[in-house]
Amino acid sequence: MPELKGHHHLYFIGTDNNHNAKKTNHSVKLITYLCISFFLLLMIELRSEVNPFASNKLVFHPDSISVTEIAISNSDSSNVIALDDSLNSIDSLSTTKSDIDSIIFSAATDSLIFDLKIKKMYIYGSGDLRYKETNLKSGKIDVDFETSNVEAFSYGYDSTSNKELQTPVLNDKGEEYKGTRMRYNFKTTKGFITYAATESDNTSYSGAKIKKVSKDVFFVENGVYTTCDEEVPHYCFVGHEMKVIQKEQMIGKWIWLTFGGVPFPVPLPFAVFPLQSGRRSGIIPPAIGDRPGYGRYFSRFGYFWAINDYMDANLTADYYTKGGYSLVSRFRYVKRYSFSGNVEGGFSKLHTGEITDADRTDQQDWRIRWVHNQTLTPTSRFDVNMEFLSGNFIKQNSTDYNQLLRNDVVSNASYYKNWEEFGSSLSMNYSRNQNLENGNISEYLPNMSFSKSQFYPFKKKKRIGDEEWYEKLGINYNGQFQNRRLKENGQLNIRGGINHTAGLGFSSKIGYININPNISYRELWYNKQIEAITGISPTTGADTVYFNDVKKLGFVRTFNTGVSASTKLYGILQPNKLGVAAIRHTISPSISYNYQPDFSEKKWGYFGTYNDTSGKEIKYNKYQREIFGGAGEGESQSIGFRVDNVFELKTTVDSRDTTAKEKKLQLLNLSGNINYNFAADSLKFSDIFLSYRTQISDFLSFAGNSTYSLYKYDTKKIVK
Repeated sequence: MPELKGHHHLYFIGTDNNHNAKKTNHSVKLITYLCISFFLLLMIELRSEVNPFASNKLVFHPDSISVTEIAISNSDSSNVIALDDSLNSIDSLSTTKSDIDSIIFSAATDSLIFDLKIKKMYIYGSGDLRYKETNLKSGKIDVDFETSNVEAFSYGYDSTSNKELQTPVLNDKGEEYKGTRMRYNFKTTKGFITYAATESDNTSYSGAKIKKVSKDVFFVENGVYTTCDEEVPHYCFVGHEMKVIQKEQMIGKWIWLTFGGVPFPVPLPFAVFPLQSGRRSGIIPPAIGDRPGYGRYFSRFGYFWAINDYMDANLTADYYTKGGYSLVSRFRYVKRYSFSGNVEGGFSKLHTGEITDADRTDQQDWRIRWVHNQTLTPTSRFDVNMEFLSGNFIKQNSTDYNQLLRNDVVSNASYYKNWEEFGSSLSMNYSRNQNLENGNISEYLPNMSFSKSQFYPFKKKKRIGDEEWYEKLGINYNGQFQNRRLKENGQLNIRGGINHTAGLGFSSKIGYININPNISYRELWYNKQIEAITGISPTTGADTVYFNDVKKLGFVRTFNTGVSASTKLYGILQPNKLGVAAIRHTISPSISYNYQPDFSEKKWGYFGTYNDTSGKEIKYNKYQREIFGGAGEGESQSIGFRVDNVFELKTTVDSRDTTAKEKKLQLLNLSGNINYNFAADSLKFSDIFLSYRTQISDFLSFAGNSTYSLYKYDTKKIVK
């Protein structure tokens, strides 16, 4: 049989009887097409006379053609076959109006055979057929252009792996189907696949036969459904009859749940598996494995319920063949721009060994967690992150390394309200810390705080003339109430108190010097204090001095006062060279004086005394165990010196660049301070503290601090 050289195109073209307005043009087209067809048939007959073995078939070999284009018409009128060796004729044809619906692109490594008489095409060897959004690859493909049916088969057999080669693979609009034999109709999109499998959105299903009855509906015989991504799945659902609605759900009856190929003893009479992407209700597939001491298990098997757009819930379970079970549930809720949160609960009952074993262990654990975030108003909000659990719940039920490494369980609940117009804020907080190692629990219930920023009570609303000195008096306040519950070694210790802090400040200016006197006042309210007792200790049983709690209302009032003076000095250097316009050095010296009396003196009543075994009188703070502590011991009368230095640089502007701007850089910030305490009996000078920081553009940042002592310690001398 002679070969046809070059790139060949085969078209099935139909006439259009609906365009009456252009009958003459269509008639011309029809006559032209008939002439071409007649010429083609004549050529075929001539070939048949030359070669007695030739028939109405066109054979293309891979050395002469790689891709063939076939145009298909949807018209009901009779089809005419046209063959042209010229690419130019194809281009000219495409510019005229026709009834061509789409083009089939085909390729093969062996051969393409066209049977013009019965209008069929046969593709051999790595066949590739593309039509619109459908792509079919197979070793052997048969195409019937009369019915638009396509059949695909494997092409060859590998005796080593006992597998058929070049099996059909159909990709229809992104969905891929694999099988050993396939029948498909391009126009109706219906088909039939034998020993098929497909995968979509992390789920896969397969069966002995899959029949596509419509665009999105399939029937599966002896089907297997799983979400496991292994080639041989660890678990799957097996059913004799299944119905798949693409991207919606899969329905089956008498479904068996299998693990490692072993079915669960009791089947499900009916099951529905969601196939939609995104958030939806459905079964949560389990994970399987082995755990020493508890046997084989399947975990996190349950159901997710998408209640509505604002809430959902799930329930999962773990089951151990030898060691018990656990249940975990979570409920989530959200309202956009208002609140969101979730509630979680868990319970486990695990055991190791048999009932008759001497070393059998039984353990029950539980966990409750609540997370809530809510914006009540633009100036108030409510936040909760609370967790309560038994000591071994995480160890027994979690596989998260971050959870297993936790030593503490921290819970918080807080309410915050701000009154911007008054400069005030209120916060209420509950906090809890549970140590998982020793079981100690520390919680604050409640912890309330109210603060008022500095205000000027004597300032006139309507100013007339200059400010009076008393109008510059500013007051601030902060109040805090705490109640602490501390549970250590099974003993509960409760401490509570109220802390009031108020400050009075005054600002004035003498020339270039700012003068700021201030007074700070603190008052503590307690309902307990300690008392030193000499005798037999109830805890140790020894004759010693021990401290006992006394329920007694007590007040601790302390204060300190001081005054500070500060000014600023500037030095500017303007070199205007090397791109530097100016260098500025700012010096901010300040001096301060602070005084606090010795509140350990008897006249204040905040300290008690007792005599030790040698008869020496020892002072002790009556409120040292309380939540805010007590008064300070020792008089403080100190003067402090501080100097802040800032070095800055300003660059020049390039006159040649109209968009250039000057830049300001901070070269160095250097600060130093030292104090001198007049009331100290020795070592009256404090250490000298230096801090330094530089930030030059974005490429250099450096910071540090240093401490220097004015005293030299001689370790060789021993004071007796």
